[in-house]
Amino acid sequence: KKKKKKKKAKLVWAPIAIGTDIGGSLRSPANFCGIMAHKCSSKRVMGAGKEGISGGNYWGKPTVKGVVGPLSRYVDDLVAVMKVLYSPQGFELDPHLPPIVFRDEIYNSTKKLKVAYLINDGYFTPVATVQRAVKETIAYVKNELKYEVVNLEEVLLRRQEVFEPYSSLGEIATMKYFEYAGAPGNMSDYIDALKGEYLMPGFSETYKGSLIPNFLRPLISKILYLNGEEKKAKIVAESYVRFSNEEKKKKKKYKNKNKNKNVRRGGVSVKKERQINYDIDQFRYRFWQMMNEENIDLIISPVNAFPALPIHFSSHFLNCLSHQMLQNVLDTASCAIGPVAFVRENEACYSVADLPRFEQNRSTRILAEYMKGLQGMPVGLQVWGKPFDDELVFRLCKELENIVQKY
Repeated sequence: KKKKKKKKAKLVWAPIAIGTDIGGSLRSPANFCGIMAHKCSSKRVMGAGKEGISGGNYWGKPTVKGVVGPLSRYVDDLVAVMKVLYSPQGFELDPHLPPIVFRDEIYNSTKKLKVAYLINDGYFTPVATVQRAVKETIAYVKNELKYEVVNLEEVLLRRQEVFEPYSSLGEIATMKYFEYAGAPGNMSDYIDALKGEYLMPGFSETYKGSLIPNFLRPLISKILYLNGEEKKAKIVAESYVRFSNEEKKKKKKYKNKNKNKNVRRGGVSVKKERQINYDIDQFRYRFWQMMNEENIDLIISPVNAFPALPIHFSSHFLNCLSHQMLQNVLDTASCAIGPVAFVRENEACYSVADLPRFEQNRSTRILAEYMKGLQGMPVGLQVWGKPFDDELVFRLCKELENIVQKY
């Protein structure tokens, strides 16, 4: 009998892909794979036709929204997609969209820009390759493009009111993101959206944390702190809901009335959720006011603090994503561009001992182990600006395409 020839597997690729981003889900994969992706301003892309996390056609989160955007290897391809999304046909499909078409006059302008750069957000220190990528890119912006550059870390040292009452830009982004995402309680949005499917192991630790009873959260927070997990301790402490005596009586009455019904527990009150939305809005206005007063047009910063890691790291990374959550909390126009650097052999390491005390935790120790042997992995950056400044973001990305190192 003749042996049948085995069919060889073929690598299938597409020049353009479409995804959504509510916490880095476009920019992070692009960064890890060495390609580009754009998270547009939420108010410039239609909500009609998107299936939300709860299964409907619209996202039920009014402040930090998931937005549609493209992934590709080239800026021109990203722009081509956005010209379709920012078109009169889109305005007809979604009457909530402001009728702003893609503005070629901004994309093709030659006005000199002032570009800020951020290496460390004060919450998670990037690995050596990521830091080098920012420095080399900003040197190109200054020396080749002849743009004015400014260190955002230095600006924030004298403008700490931007992130008060927190200690850094990365901390306020992380805390407000988890407050907002965790408002429904018990990760109910995500569990309901799974419709009976199993939860990925990478989210199991977060899910267990969401189930901690409210009265136990102060105690769990202290235990985490004593075990060197200051970040997790603060996240748990911030999620503790303080009820007034009147609210406690109402809660008890409601619980007794519905004791035989399947009532979900763990979520915050409507009043508390409104306060979370208000705090995020105030943070946004303070940040954009700072940019206006400092005459900053765009910002260059890391997408992630590290290159692509083994999949098992996903269960430890949720408190490591401040660099990409910031743009969702601020609702920026943000484009991941890369790769602009690759991990060198002498950079395949991460010294936990050199980190600030609050960063010396389980996540960074595991990161230090995973960094070994990662030489050659791609690293990209993100260019971002104020809401509706998508064309300006694309303009700088196009100008930076000369330093993007293709495979």
